[in-house]
This record gives sequence, C-alpha cells and structure tokens, in this order.
Amino acid sequence: MRKFSTLLLLLVPVFYFSSHQTLNAQTQSLIGKDLALRKADSTSLYISAQQQYTDFGTMNLNQSSAGIKLKKAQYTLISNFQMAYNNTTKTGWQSANEFYYTPKKKKTYQYASLSFSNTAWYPNFTAAISNYYIGIKQLEIENGVKYIALSGQKDIWMINTGASYAVHKNLFLAKWIYLNNGISNNDFILGYRYYFNENSVISLNLLTGDNNVIPEFRNLPNVTTLKQYQKYYGFNFNTTFPISKKLYLGVNYTYNHFKKNDNVGSWNLHIASLGISYKLL
Repeated sequence: MRKFSTLLLLLVPVFYFSSHQTLNAQTQSLIGKDLALRKADSTSLYISAQQQYTDFGTMNLNQSSAGIKLKKAQYTLISNFQMAYNNTTKTGWQSANEFYYTPKKKKTYQYASLSFSNTAWYPNFTAAISNYYIGIKQLEIENGVKYIALSGQKDIWMINTGASYAVHKNLFLAKWIYLNNGISNNDFILGYRYYFNENSVISLNLLTGDNNVIPEFRNLPNVTTLKQYQKYYGFNFNTTFPISKKLYLGVNYTYNHFKKNDNVGSWNLHIASLGISYKLL
C-alpha cells in the first residue's frame, strides 16, 4: 500500500490543473459522461465558481470552490480548488482532479481523477479511474475503481459498474457502487439526463444503499461512525442552463433519508449548491 500511495503522490502535479468538485460525493461522478458532446472538435475554456451548503442534521458545512474547465476534441480537463468550513473547526482545502480522454475511432473513453488536501475536512488524497465502452445503439458500459486515503482511519476502496443508454438527447443510467469498509457496502443509482445543448443539461437520480453518508467526510464532528452506516434512500437533481450567451448557472440539490436502526434514529441529509460558469473561448 505504501508503494501505491507513493506512486499516486508522484502523479499529483500531472492532475493539479484538472480538479473538479463532485456535486454528489456518494458517487464517483454523476456529471461527466457527455455522450452528446463526444464528437465536438472545437476548443472551449470556462471559468467557474460554486457555493455548496450541506446539512447533516447535527451540524452544517459550507464549501466554496473556483476553477477552470478546458474542453477539446479528445479530452476534457476540469480544475477546481475548494474550501470547506463551519463555525467550530478550522478551514480545510482540497484540489480535486478530473480528466476525460476519448481516443479517435474507438468506442471507448477513459476517466481519471486525483485529489489531495490538508486533511482538515477532506481525505489525504483520492484517486479513481474508469473505462467507458459504447456498444450497440449507444449502450454504454462503465467499470471503475476509486481509492480513498483517510487520515488515521482505514483506507477505502470503491468499485463501481454501470450501464447507460442514450436516445437522442436523453440518457438513462443504472449504477452500482461497492465499498470495502467491512460494515455495509452497497449503493445503487438510477438516473436520467436530458441535454439541451453543449452546456445545458437537467438530470434526476434516484439513490439508495447502505454505506457511508459520504466516505470522504468520515471525520465529521457529531456524525458518529454508526450513523454513517444506516440504510437510506433519496434523490439528486442537477441542472445547468444559460443566463446569457457565455454565462451559465448551475443548481444542484441532494436529499437522503436515513432509516432508523438499533443504534441510531432516522435523520435527513440535505446538500444544495449554486454555481456560475463563464465561457472564455
């Protein structure tokens, strides 16, 4: 494990300028498989800023982020520096990283991510890689793995597999995520997305499972370990739309209801975010 961690640290400079804040941290990525955009041959550059608010029932957490997004014919780089803070603990920062690569004349594309932080709120670092294969009639198969290194706690491996189907501007998806946390380890996602154009999309995802609230935030005060392993159900809604020719507004909301068990009562998780993106090129 030490050799693997050293290798990931050496890769940090490569991914530093391609970071991105995942809007729903329970999944590797609910936003990114832009099937409708894969054939674009132009270059686009965006700058963005986002504010996110999370209510864990017993405490609140704010996150602010800013970054860039570069889109070309065969790859997309997204870079975002984010900070998490509340009124009782010190501020944490993280640079998370995403990269999408689409080979020419092949029915596959790849996803990779890496993040690192000061460990105040976020994990030491995370790394993920996935492969997407597009088969008959835009049926897409995803397989991937994610590694989360936590300060003073057992590292987490996540394995995800899923399938999605594109019909014109519509995308339907189903996804399963497995965690090796040794207590409970399944998440399921059923989703739908509609693409208006290059930067306008609306998505609705139904969520259920029995693993962590958010694996990346296991050090949260007042959110006990037992509380993080309750069965839950909920949904995620995300939309991006233009408010001018080059300015775009993004809205995201996630709701999860955690069921009562022998150790912890039921409670609700709310995550809401608002973001702005401006197209420079």
